[in-house]
Formats: sequence, structure tokens, C-alpha cells
Amino acid sequence: MGKPKAEVAAERVMARVAGVAVTPHFCRIEDKLLDFYAQFHVIILGLDSLEARRFMNQVACSFLGARQALRGVHAGRVGYTEVAARRRPLLF
Repeated sequence: MGKPKAEVAAERVMARVAGVAVTPHFCRIEDKLLDFYAQFHVIILGLDSLEARRFMNQVACSFLGARQALRGVHAGRVGYTEVAARRRPLLF
């Protein structure tokens, strides 16, 4: 307690995964430019704001031409994970 969620999450991931480097960012995610997010291979989000979630969904969808997105949602101890990939439209 007493630390931003981003810092605690970064510390936990680095403690559990050898050799990984996680940089926590404690700010409004909507203030970052799209180029900021494009530089990462993985973006881990712990968002409480519906506005921030909508923004990051738009950011993630803009990248799906070249990448896949892994989305995980949890509520308490129950959750799910799904892979999102941009699909080509069907041609008849």
C-alpha cells in the first residue's frame, strides 16, 4: 500500500520473470502519443477508468494490422483471456 499500482505491478513482474525489464508509467495514458505505444512489444494495463480502457482499446486495434492483442479481464478471482486479431473481410 502507498505505492502506485504501476510500480507494484512492475516490481511483481520483474520478480517473477527472470531477465524482463518493466518500466512503470504513472500518468494519464490518454496524454501519450500513439508513437509512444508503438515502440513496445507488450503493453500491460491495470486500468480502473472506463475512459482509459476505451482509449487503449482504440490504440490496440490500430496496431492489429501487424500484431495480435492478448486481452485479459478479471473480477476478483474469476477471469478470462482472449486473443484478438484483425481479420480480413470475407469476399463472396
